[in-house]
Amino acid sequence: MAKITRFWHRYKWSYFFIAPSMILFFLFIGYPVLRAVVLAFQKVSLRSTEWTGLKNFVDVFSSRLFLDSMWHT
Repeated sequence: MAKITRFWHRYKWSYFFIAPSMILFFLFIGYPVLRAVVLAFQKVSLRSTEWTGLKNFVDVFSSRLFLDSMWHT
C-alpha cells in the first residue's frame, strides 16, 4: 500500500496536467468515432433508428456499384 501511495504522490501533478487534454481528446475524437461505429449498425431516419446489425455492410459489399468504384479507385 505504501508503494501505491508513494507512486500517487509522486505523479499526481502529471495526471492533473494531462487530464484536460485527455478529456478534450475524448470529446472531439473518441466520442465521434464511437458514435460512427454505432451508426454503422443502424438504419437512421429523421423519425427513428432501427438496429440492422451487419445488414448495412452486407448491402454495401454486395453492391456491384460499390465493388466497381473500389476497383477503379
